[in-house]
Amino acid sequence: MGTDVRSSKGFGGLGIDLVRGGAAALAMSLTVFAVPKAPDASEELVARSQALLDAVGKGDKQTWDRILADDGLFCDEDGVVRGKAEMLAQIQPLPANMSGSLRIANPKVSRMGEVAVLSYDAMERQRVFEQQIESRYHTTDTYRQISGQWRLVASHTSVLPAEPKPTGVPSPLTDFVGTYRLGGDSSVSIGVSDHALVSTRGERKEVLVSLGGDHFGRPGRPRAERIFIRDGSGKVTSFADRRDNVDLIWTKSS
Repeated sequence: MGTDVRSSKGFGGLGIDLVRGGAAALAMSLTVFAVPKAPDASEELVARSQALLDAVGKGDKQTWDRILADDGLFCDEDGVVRGKAEMLAQIQPLPANMSGSLRIANPKVSRMGEVAVLSYDAMERQRVFEQQIESRYHTTDTYRQISGQWRLVASHTSVLPAEPKPTGVPSPLTDFVGTYRLGGDSSVSIGVSDHALVSTRGERKEVLVSLGGDHFGRPGRPRAERIFIRDGSGKVTSFADRRDNVDLIWTKSS
């Protein structure tokens, strides 16, 4: 009568027991020696960056001195890069005729060991005399743990331009009608539809927003403007496709 190896107390059974025992020991070792997951620092980092924003209007240099790393680099919305000492020198209280606030929105945090990156929108509300303005920025702050404290080692801020709003009275729209060429086969047609100036390039149509006179904005492209150019007799001869104050000139061909 044969022997059932699966129930044997011989080498077959011993082998299974050894495998099971080894697997259990391995699982225990993985549990004991697993690298602990770094605690979530999101709330602390957001609180630190918000404290910096709150300190701007107050001229609170102490908060900035406490959070900024001594050898950090910080780039503002105008592209100016400063070290810590230069940043502290910039922190001044708002003038008496101004007030405002900066609030963090849409924060996202990514942590890599002792380094963490916080990305967020900074929503600004500012009152200048009797006028109120609102602006939006995007900032990426990079923190590193130094002596057990999160210190800001780098920061970069960009302006998020607002959508253009109709302002002023445009020149007669028929002045701008025609075909304009950039070069080669690149052309754009300007026409009037429903009392608005419409730009057509291929199958893409774009309704321009009047900013007054010969100046127009482009919906969905807040960094872009379109400025029509006249000759000495007042006739429109071209337009400047302007983005961030850099122009491409399209010449009117018909």
